[in-house]
Amino acid sequence: VLIREEMGKFARELLGMALSRRGDRETYGDLSCGCGGRAKFKQNRKYRVGTVLPGKVVEVEAAYYVCETCRRGSTPLLAELGTDGDMATVGLQELTVMAGVLAPYEEASGILSKFAGLAVSDSRIQTKCLEEGDAVQKQEFAIQTESREARGDAVCVAIDGGMIHVDNRGQEAKLGVIFGEDDR
Repeated sequence: VLIREEMGKFARELLGMALSRRGDRETYGDLSCGCGGRAKFKQNRKYRVGTVLPGKVVEVEAAYYVCETCRRGSTPLLAELGTDGDMATVGLQELTVMAGVLAPYEEASGILSKFAGLAVSDSRIQTKCLEEGDAVQKQEFAIQTESREARGDAVCVAIDGGMIHVDNRGQEAKLGVIFGEDDR
């Protein structure tokens, strides 16, 4: 454990330096904004980014931009890393969801701590799992619907739910089926 912690600290420092260098003003220059305007460099900002490295948090300094038209701010490095609202990288988000799928949320938190040296709360694991489930559900429904609409088939949807015991409380599990009239 001591070696993992020390190596994690060293790796986080190296990654922080590399990301700070990657996220500097020279890397991006002026940017175009989604509104059609130009985003100009405003300042460097410090961020605490969650990673899969033991100890989790990496200190990063990156260029922050503001659009001259809509005044929306952005940090291109964070977008490039795919960070979420809690500043977790895609890798940490994926590992969090995987742990939450394999074990109840409270146990998943312990597993991440014990085996990866990561402190992720059971409520955070639950939130990420629910967000990911919603996103997958929307994506699959859109794909199914587009496929049916392209062929001109009628789309049928059936949904049912039942209560299951999760994390010492009842929770409704839902099941949905999407099919065409001819596929019954």
